[in-house]
Amino acid sequence: TTARRTPGLDCVSSPFVGSVTMTGPGTAKFKSVWYVLAPSPSPMFTNQVVFIGLNAGDIEFTGPGKLKGTHSMAFYLPTTDADGDGFPDAGQAPAIQLPPILSTDTCMVPGR
Repeated sequence: TTARRTPGLDCVSSPFVGSVTMTGPGTAKFKSVWYVLAPSPSPMFTNQVVFIGLNAGDIEFTGPGKLKGTHSMAFYLPTTDADGDGFPDAGQAPAIQLPPILSTDTCMVPGR
């Protein structure tokens, strides 16, 4: 996917990058990272990271093409990534921690 504009803010969101690991025949764990980016004042420079977003949780496959999941989402300031690997360093606290999110009856459409 391509970067998306964040409504009401002068920034864009990068595509999510993540992984899903099966933990059983009908269950999985997932992790993803993305970046909220402020546009550069000059086309000669790249966008500036405003927040590092992390999403992790569990998935249960409930039927053909359906799942439910629990998400834990947090946003970190770029200063929490002192080693420059793109992730907050161990022990860093998020600037924003959302309460757990439960999604139910999510439909997975092949090819999308």
